[in-house]
Amino acid sequence: MPHFAIDHLFGDQLLEAWPIVRMSRAHANRQWWMSEAAQRTGRGGGVLGARAPDGNIHGVAAYSVATKPFLGRVLVVDTPVSFELSRRAPARTALYEALELLANALD
Repeated sequence: MPHFAIDHLFGDQLLEAWPIVRMSRAHANRQWWMSEAAQRTGRGGGVLGARAPDGNIHGVAAYSVATKPFLGRVLVVDTPVSFELSRRAPARTALYEALELLANALD
C-alpha cells in the first residue's frame, strides 16, 4: 500500500490539485476553485493534499474552522475527494487521519 504525504496546498499547488477537485463536481471551473481555495486559506482554513511517492496529488480536502453554539470550535471539511485504485482507499484514509490530527491540534 502506498504511503501518502499530507501537505497544505498554496498558490500553484492549488492549481495542481484541480484535476482531483474537478472529480467532485463541487466547483464549476478552475477559476472558481482557485478563488474559493485562496479565500478559505485567507480566512484561517486551508486545503490539504495527499501526495503519492511520485509527487502526484491523489486526494484533496478543503477545510475551515467555525464556531458552533454548544460545540465551540469545529473543523468544517468541504470537498473531500480522492482518486483511489484500492478498496482500502489509502489516500482518503491519509487525509482523514490528517484532518483528525488537525482538529485535535485546533482543540
